[in-house]
Amino acid sequence: ASELFDTAFPPEEADNGVAWKPLRHVKGRDINLKVIDKGDNCCAYLRTKIVSDKDQQVVLMFGSDDGIKVWLNGNVVDSKNVMRGLNVDDDQVKTDLKKGTNTLLVKVTQGGSDWKVACGIKSPEGGPPGGVTCEAK
Repeated sequence: ASELFDTAFPPEEADNGVAWKPLRHVKGRDINLKVIDKGDNCCAYLRTKIVSDKDQQVVLMFGSDDGIKVWLNGNVVDSKNVMRGLNVDDDQVKTDLKKGTNTLLVKVTQGGSDWKVACGIKSPEGGPPGGVTCEAK
């Protein structure tokens, strides 16, 4: 799994032609990736759109079991090549959303046992960010 962390698969490449599929049965922020693949030593990608009614600073929150790499609008904002259990808000990243649609891409590696990811967003003050919606796919 740690070797897959730095391997760029098609979802990381521009104009990649990847056919994205919606995740089914997702409840809350904790996503069990075993619904995608039950194997070990693999990785999965998740993508969503965050729409903001203005340019604004936010805090993106992530937890992962195991490694995680996150891109916002093509720029890496979080990168942890680790073997760990899920703690929902282990990683908190202050970043900027642009007005309009922002693309969030998340790569999660799997070494063995559980395989989960959690994502969240808040304002720098701690509450929900104003004027922000996320694609529910």
